[in-house]
Amino acid sequence: MIWVENNEKSSNPFIFLSVYFIKATKNGLLCIFLQQSIFIKRLRENEKTIIFKDFAHAPSKLLATSKAVVKQFPKRKVIACLELHTFSSLNKNFLSQYEDTFDKPDVSIVYYNPDTLKHKNLPEITPADIRKGFNKSKLEVFTQRSKLQEYLKSLDLTDCVLLLMSSGNFGGINLKEFANQLIK
Repeated sequence: MIWVENNEKSSNPFIFLSVYFIKATKNGLLCIFLQQSIFIKRLRENEKTIIFKDFAHAPSKLLATSKAVVKQFPKRKVIACLELHTFSSLNKNFLSQYEDTFDKPDVSIVYYNPDTLKHKNLPEITPADIRKGFNKSKLEVFTQRSKLQEYLKSLDLTDCVLLLMSSGNFGGINLKEFANQLIK
């Protein structure tokens, strides 16, 4: 059995979850603490724009997070950017698991680094493979960190929520500094 406890503090920009694994034994219940994880963080905000960093990368988490943010901010444009960098997410055969999971945001963006594929000895994937896997022909796909940053800087973020989703760091971008550049 897995038990999840929300330890969120209202003044804290993080959402903390403690995850426990509970196993029944002959002598009773044994409870083992596994980890405390940070799932979503508010990087920067002003009266017109909010920028979040979310540790989503799995298809189900991508769907749940983007759906929740769209529901939470119905009067704002939602721009969501996902980094693919795990072994599974960079596997061409796994990409179909993302089908229709990125339909809720107004603008959906995927970033991946082809060098990560080489480093992990994975076969090449193309932006067309990503669009096919996500079943989204208008999906913006970037393979260069600098091009992704240029694109995000070019967007009008007025009345927007920008959601940056990854369990990585978007190819080494300091997201806090970048958020400060996007919202002055």
